[in-house]
Amino acid sequence: MDIEKSLRKRNTIRTLVMNIVQEAEELLNNSELDIDLLEELLVKLKQKECQLKEINDQVEKLIDVSSIETEILDSEEFNDKISKGPGFRHQKNGWK
Repeated sequence: MDIEKSLRKRNTIRTLVMNIVQEAEELLNNSELDIDLLEELLVKLKQKECQLKEINDQVEKLIDVSSIETEILDSEEFNDKISKGPGFRHQKNGWK
């Protein structure tokens, strides 16, 4: 897989992750919380996390050595952004 294809795939997966997070945030703001749906979203999010890890590993193998630090920091920043989302705070506070 070439670098351009890997980067496009990663951007698509990141967009899907952000859509899932947004849906979870909207659900959490709803007065009638649907735990089952929230758990489904968490499963989807975990699947996307695995896909992102895989594609990040591919990108790291394909990029120029001088870009590795930037690439790793970018990936970590995205992961931190997601892990600080409201869905994860609720999971840490009790539901799984």
